[in-house]
Amino acid sequence: PLIVASTKSLFRHKLCRSPIEDMGPNTRFQRVLGERDPEIAANPEKVDRLIFCSGKVYYELLEKREELGLKNVAIVTLEQIAPFPFDRVKAIMEAYKNVDIGDGLHPGNIVWCQEEP
Repeated sequence: PLIVASTKSLFRHKLCRSPIEDMGPNTRFQRVLGERDPEIAANPEKVDRLIFCSGKVYYELLEKREELGLKNVAIVTLEQIAPFPFDRVKAIMEAYKNVDIGDGLHPGNIVWCQEEP
């Protein structure tokens, strides 16, 4: 049986779908889903802001990014929080070389976004 711990809104959301091939033989769970817009994913050098999120807030961020016409913002979804996928997050951060990671004093342009309860 499949158990989905999510809000009902995602069951009906037009963008929250996967093709059946994603669940077939020789597939596996993806701990992190990288940028899904093919244009942004193909041009990481144009990205200067990186947003990490989890859950339905991804679709809200995506809609706002499209509304504003932003192509310099990449949105990455963490599908597994624990244990934290440090290896995947590090690889994604290294791919976006023009995103300021901050220096410990100044925050930079990497953001964790979550919906407040």
